[in-house]
Amino acid sequence: MKSEATTLHFEKNIKAPVKDCYRAFTVQVALEEWFCTAAQVDVTLMTKLYLWWASGYYMCGEFIKVDPEKEIVFSWLGKDDPGKTRVRVTFKTGKSTTHVTVEHRGIKSGPRWSAAAQQIQHGWEIALENLVSILETGRDLRLVNRPMLGINIDS
Repeated sequence: MKSEATTLHFEKNIKAPVKDCYRAFTVQVALEEWFCTAAQVDVTLMTKLYLWWASGYYMCGEFIKVDPEKEIVFSWLGKDDPGKTRVRVTFKTGKSTTHVTVEHRGIKSGPRWSAAAQQIQHGWEIALENLVSILETGRDLRLVNRPMLGINIDS
């Protein structure tokens, strides 16, 4: 019996040109600015994608479809994920914004997938909020929202 797959769906309107939004998903330095700690990426059809986070999480994938500034599709296999999934990102230009949609497809049901689905959901929500912040204000929420203890010594 084949289990039903779930698609997690995320949308953001970003006050930035479509070229900047597309670049954020397809260029190593740009991915590291908002999404992950380190990336290895070549946005050519059927090439590999590797992303790492300081938390110890990592993923590998392969670009399946590339339509510059319109759509990218890549496979996703994250650390401890029970199987491979697929991510589709679309870009639509509005009057003063770019509408970015992320669909993370192929998440199955059952206990093995439950933790992975929660991690994927939480990860995309946080990351896309950071993408909006980076492209609209230049502020990296991973740093801005980090608790800090300061010591000020007057001379």
